[in-house]
Amino acid sequence: QGGDPLVRRLSASLVTIRFRTDRRFCTEASPNGFSEGAGVLVDAERGLVLTDRHAVPQSLGDVEVTIAGAATVDAEVLFVHPLHNLAIIRCDPEAYRELRRAKVPLRAASLAKGARANLRPGEDVHFVGYDNQGNVFSNRVTVAACYLPSGRDEFPLWDFPRFRERNMDIVVLADTPEDARGGVLCDSSGTVRALFAAFDMQDSDRHESTEAYGIAANLFGPLVERVRQQPDVPLEVCSLDAELTAIDVATLAKGAHGQLPKAWLKAVGQRCGRLGQVARALRVHRLMPIGVSEGRLRSGDVLLSVGDQPITCCLDLEAALATWQAVGGASSASGTKRRPIR
Repeated sequence: QGGDPLVRRLSASLVTIRFRTDRRFCTEASPNGFSEGAGVLVDAERGLVLTDRHAVPQSLGDVEVTIAGAATVDAEVLFVHPLHNLAIIRCDPEAYRELRRAKVPLRAASLAKGARANLRPGEDVHFVGYDNQGNVFSNRVTVAACYLPSGRDEFPLWDFPRFRERNMDIVVLADTPEDARGGVLCDSSGTVRALFAAFDMQDSDRHESTEAYGIAANLFGPLVERVRQQPDVPLEVCSLDAELTAIDVATLAKGAHGQLPKAWLKAVGQRCGRLGQVARALRVHRLMPIGVSEGRLRSGDVLLSVGDQPITCCLDLEAALATWQAVGGASSASGTKRRPIR
């Protein structure tokens, strides 16, 4: 492993994944019913693995996990995120116990929490993951941007039903390793600050491609913790059934005629300032027919708060909806404050 301390530390946490399903049952998977990817062990006791929807596109299929490059076991799909490029799988309990008895090196990755679960432009981190030959390597990289893809940068729509990322800030690297296949972004101690995930997409000429971006730990950390605490309880994800885009607050203010709340402007400025970003707001781009926001939100509305919690980014929205769910209000969007900007 070249003596690299990060490779030594994370080799026991990184896994490769193979997914197969009958082509007749491809509801979200590639038309050939096969995919490969990478993931990270997040619970060494239960054999829980975090990965992306490129590796595990749907729950209907067979999954194999190769751990530490030493042993392959079957796995089951516990959770496929309906909105984001994330999935959680669990290694077959009996086979996994055999690996532990055989003392195969297994170590759950340490996930960043608090402020370290965010990434900001200009930060230096380390990519640790697989190359195209399946070897684990590390490389020092720099974060170029963290943003919500909007306008011309949004993930394009597919010509057929297929998962498409939305409402999530992605982490873009200035110097992505050329042969990086998948892995994590971590600090010098090996603490995982982002999953380096593969995103499937289709261009205007109907050509399919895969691009790699980071997903910050502040998004998947709470999901992982919920699964670790209650692995047999299905996860529920709240949504406004709306697709959002980012708009610069400076542009927004021109058409608002002084109507934007000062407290909200301050919250947006502070949050974007901490991340080294231009102040941006979330605007409704598309609404799902018969969704919870129908009749309450319209395209062009700007989200200000949900349940009295200011909304300054997509993560704020998910946290507010999760809080709302905890008090029994997830089925309604009536607590969403909006401001139409025409």
